[in-house]
Amino acid sequence: MFALALYLAIRSAWVTDDAFIAFNYSKHLALGEGLRFNAGESPPVEGYTQLGWVLLVALIERLRLEVVSATHVVEIATFLALVAVAMAATRRGSGSAAALLAGLFVATAPTSAIWATGGLGTMLFALAILVSTLAVLRASGSWSLGLAIVSTIAVTVVRFDGLWFAGLIVLGAGASGFVRADRRLVRTAITVGVAVAIGFALQTWWRVEYHGDYVPNTVRAKLGTGTWRLERGANYVLAYFLAIPTAAALALVTVVRAVRERQDRDGPLLAVSATVVLGTFVHAVVSGGDFMPMWRLLVPAVAPLAIVLGSTVVAIGRRASGGDAAALVAAALVGWVPASFGASLAPRSWFESVEFRPALAGVSESRLHSAWREQIGTRIRDARILASATGPGESIVLGAIGTTGYYTELEIHDRFGLVDRDVARLVPATPGGGPMPGHDRLAPIEFFANRRPTYLATKFYPGEHPGTPLHDAFVTTPAYATGDFVLVDIGVDAGFGIDGTLVLTRYRVAGTAADDGDPRADD
Repeated sequence: MFALALYLAIRSAWVTDDAFIAFNYSKHLALGEGLRFNAGESPPVEGYTQLGWVLLVALIERLRLEVVSATHVVEIATFLALVAVAMAATRRGSGSAAALLAGLFVATAPTSAIWATGGLGTMLFALAILVSTLAVLRASGSWSLGLAIVSTIAVTVVRFDGLWFAGLIVLGAGASGFVRADRRLVRTAITVGVAVAIGFALQTWWRVEYHGDYVPNTVRAKLGTGTWRLERGANYVLAYFLAIPTAAALALVTVVRAVRERQDRDGPLLAVSATVVLGTFVHAVVSGGDFMPMWRLLVPAVAPLAIVLGSTVVAIGRRASGGDAAALVAAALVGWVPASFGASLAPRSWFESVEFRPALAGVSESRLHSAWREQIGTRIRDARILASATGPGESIVLGAIGTTGYYTELEIHDRFGLVDRDVARLVPATPGGGPMPGHDRLAPIEFFANRRPTYLATKFYPGEHPGTPLHDAFVTTPAYATGDFVLVDIGVDAGFGIDGTLVLTRYRVAGTAADDGDPRADD
C-alpha cells in the first residue's frame, strides 16, 4: 500500500508558482528578516494562510536545503502518514480488510496523487485534521485530552481556515456525545472547543500586533460578496462529483450511516466524518472554488471518505457475500481513479455546464497539472536569469509573483493583491468573477504609479543575441529608442544552461501595453 502511495506521489510530484510565495516568507524568516514577502515592508503583509507550513519550510531554509526537493520529501512523508493513520483508524473499528481498503482509496485518490506534493503543505493540513479527529474521539484522561487540545489547535495553526475544520470536529464529536448520552465525549468536545477559541484568539492578537490585521491579507484579496461566488463554488464541487462520482456516493453513505448508526460503536467516528466531509464541501462553495488542478480544497474529505468506504465494504461482505463486496470495490474504483488520467464517466457537456475556471475552459485537471508541472522549471530558470540582471532597489509589477519573489531581490507589486494590502482593500472584485477563482481582483497598471516601479514586465528569449532577427527587431523599435526596453545579453557561460536575451519593459504609465514593442505581438 505504501509503495503504491509513494509511486503515485513521485509520479505526480510538482510545485506550484504560488508555493514560492510561502517559500519567500520562510526564506526571509530564516534569514532573520521576519515574516515578510518584500524586504523592509512594515508592518509586513500576511500574504499566506498556512502559518504552520511557512514555519516548517523556514526550518528547511535555515538548514540550507534546496527548498523544492526538501518540501517534496516532507509532503510525501505526510501523505504516507495520512495513509497510515487512516488505515489505523479503520482497523480499530472494522478490522484489517477494511483498513487495507481505506489505505488503498487514500493512496489512489486523484486529489491525493497530485496534492501529495505541490509545495503548499496540503497533505500536512489533511493529516492534522485526521489526527485531531481521532485524538478528540479517543480522549479519556488528562494526557489524551491534552493531545486532543494540542492537535486541534494545530489544525488552526497549519492553515487559517483550520478554525472552520476544528469547529467541525468539535461539533461532530459534541453532537455524537449528546445523542449517545456520552458525557465524556461531550465534556471533551466542550473543553477542546474552549481551548481552540482561546488559542485562536491568541493567534489573532499576534496577527494584529505583527501584521496589522486580524485576518490574512489573502483572505481579503480572494474573498468577497456576491451570489456569483457561491455559484462558482457550487460548480467547483459539482465538477468534482462529475469527475469522481464515487466521492459523491461516499458522501451520501457517510451521512446516512452517521444517522442510522449513531448508537453503534463507530457512531462518533461516523458523526465527525460526516461533519468534516459536508463541511469541506460547504467551505469550498463559500470560498468560491480554487483555480488549481484536482480540487485542492477538497483534500480534507479524502481520508474520512476512504475510512467510511472500507468499513462499509466489510460490513456488506459480512451481511451479504464476498462477491457483493468485491463488486462494490470494483465499482468504487471505477468512479475514483480514472480522473487521475484525465478520464471521466460523465460527458464533456456536463462539465461545460459547471465550468468554474473560464480562462481554462475545457482543460482537464490532469492536463492542467501536467502543463503547470512542465512550466515551473522554465519559471524558475527565468526568475534566476532575472535575478542576475536586477538587484535591490529595483521593483516590478507582476501577476504571478511566486518564483520571481523568491529568486530575485526585486520589490514585487502584486496586481492580484495577495501580498499587497492596498490592492486587497481598494481594488474591487471583477463583477461576476475573474478569469479564475482567487483572481477576482486585478489592479490596473496605473494603480502603482505613485510607487514608481522600475519594471512592468520581463521576458526571456532563448537563442536571441545581437545579430539575430528578433533581437535586432527590438533594437529598431521606437520603444527601445526611448528607453522603454532594456535588453540584457545572457551568455551560455552564465550558468543557466541556456543563452538568449532578457527583455525588461520599464514601467511607463502613459504606455502600459507591455507587448506594444514586441515585434512578435501581432504574430
